[in-house]
Amino acid sequence: MFLWHKDGLDRFHRLSEFLVDGSLKQKIIKEKQKNRGVVQRAWIEVLRATKGVYLLTCPKTKEQYVGSAIGETGFWNRWLTYSQTGHGNNVGLKSRDASDYQLSILEVAGTSSTDDEILRMEERWKRKLQSREMGLNRN
Repeated sequence: MFLWHKDGLDRFHRLSEFLVDGSLKQKIIKEKQKNRGVVQRAWIEVLRATKGVYLLTCPKTKEQYVGSAIGETGFWNRWLTYSQTGHGNNVGLKSRDASDYQLSILEVAGTSSTDDEILRMEERWKRKLQSREMGLNRN
């Protein structure tokens, strides 16, 4: 698995260490060109197979957004939506520049976890981090 540093991807050992600063889409393009897609495919497959709760933080405003990755393609598909739309259809993010965010994984769901269980995990993190009161969550 990999972690983004300022110079590109590096290995990491746990999904809880996953951290991306800035534009996910631009980093994917850069890594694909640099590594001809070998490194990219390896971590994309891990992210596709994994579901759970993630955190977006804005270093400029200090605001947070807690989200969940559910469905068949897990974290990867959810984050791909952000890279394509800039906001993932989230009301609190629509007026923001997507390249401003740091992306991290808060909690990984077990392989037998249902979407409802993952949504409850997300709700728990929203309460813990107060991302509705002091962040960008609107639901």
